[in-house]
Amino acid sequence: MRVLHRIVAVFAVFIILGLNGFFAHASAEPADSSLGGASLKGKFLVASPNIADPRFAHTVILIVKHDATGAFGLIINRPVGVAEVTPEEPVSHGKGGAGAPPDIKPMHFYAFLGGPVEPDKAFIIHSSDYKVDGTVVLTRHVSVTANLRILEDIAAGKGPKQTLYVVGYAGWSAGQLEEEMRRGSWYEAPVDEKLIFDGEDAEEIWEQAIETRIRGI
Repeated sequence: MRVLHRIVAVFAVFIILGLNGFFAHASAEPADSSLGGASLKGKFLVASPNIADPRFAHTVILIVKHDATGAFGLIINRPVGVAEVTPEEPVSHGKGGAGAPPDIKPMHFYAFLGGPVEPDKAFIIHSSDYKVDGTVVLTRHVSVTANLRILEDIAAGKGPKQTLYVVGYAGWSAGQLEEEMRRGSWYEAPVDEKLIFDGEDAEEIWEQAIETRIRGI
């Protein structure tokens, strides 16, 4: 797990439900979907230097889904703090209250902001030595899971060797990402798992992803 240079927030307990129904759909799709082989699923989307939107400037996004209906991805280089997470869903404690069972010890993950959409949703990007129902395999070395089972397995020492805990996601409607790419807002680059699991500095990850893109041209 990479070392964060700046911890700017502390997240309380998250429910790692993410978009399980969506993930099941994504995992069943062929990589090229209906875009004539042009799907970016399993690739990096790298922000070009001219993106001024602070939500996406100098970001590197792992694309989890991309087809004729739109696209979904997780930013990998936006550290935001430490997440305190329980390996089970919170249970009710009185009227309107929720909390973890007292005998469940929380785990702590360095947390990354995956995008501006639904920041209460959590996902784990991880090495492909682990798979459960709903896991989306993106490359030989990188998968994504939004199933609570992964937290239970991590707590039991049966989880993946490498993880990146992400909250929120980036999404595009049908044709939106294609239009942004035509305008030169984004570059496509091959996924480098070292940037996901071993990178230490957000700006350096972006610069290295740009270099990876140039090498792949």
